[in-house]
Amino acid sequence: MQAKLILEQLEKGRNPVIASYHEAVSRCQQAGWAVKPLNEAQVAKLGTRRIELAVDAGHRLARSTEWNWSSPNEPHDALCQFEFVEKVREDYTDERIIGYTSDEADAHWQEAPADPSDLEVAITEVDYSADQATGWQQETASQVAGQACTWWRNSSGERVCMWTAGLSLGFAPNPSPLCVTEPAEAFLKGLPLGQEPANGTGCRITVESINVGAPLSPAVLALKTRGGSP
Repeated sequence: MQAKLILEQLEKGRNPVIASYHEAVSRCQQAGWAVKPLNEAQVAKLGTRRIELAVDAGHRLARSTEWNWSSPNEPHDALCQFEFVEKVREDYTDERIIGYTSDEADAHWQEAPADPSDLEVAITEVDYSADQATGWQQETASQVAGQACTWWRNSSGERVCMWTAGLSLGFAPNPSPLCVTEPAEAFLKGLPLGQEPANGTGCRITVESINVGAPLSPAVLALKTRGGSP
């Protein structure tokens, strides 16, 4: 299985990171300072995060790429020289390599025989009682990007459509809303194919692509933060 998701944190229906960038540019222009803006494609990515998953019986890769903006604190004449910031984190396991990239961008990789249980992840039983006890209500079965999922709604009005065809690969169908602050490996435990925030505030998740059944190529499994293919 290969999947790409796009996550976006919203506040009252708008992306606060894009809003803060536009506000900063406006302040610079009003002050008459020289501005080096981001291009339109970069601005469109601000405050979003792409999750890439590649999973089969012998490999489990989760990659997170997030985008933000920054500007130098000094010297004074560089305050409006805006920079596009991309941060990549990965979590990976196979029978030979295990490792991850931390929030501080430090890489922790080791080549050693893996614990077989790390790859024995198939789910044989599903229990929704704890979900229902915490206010989740099952709505309707649906399809997103050609894949089966079930919509759930919690007491605050947040909705999530969990992939229901991934039990053999370790993906639980229990409602598990995720957002931009979750570690990439959280998406290997349950895959939301759609997520809608309540009242326009929260995390929106959409599927960029998902492919189930095709073999994973070496290019798909190449680790950006380790350097080279597994």
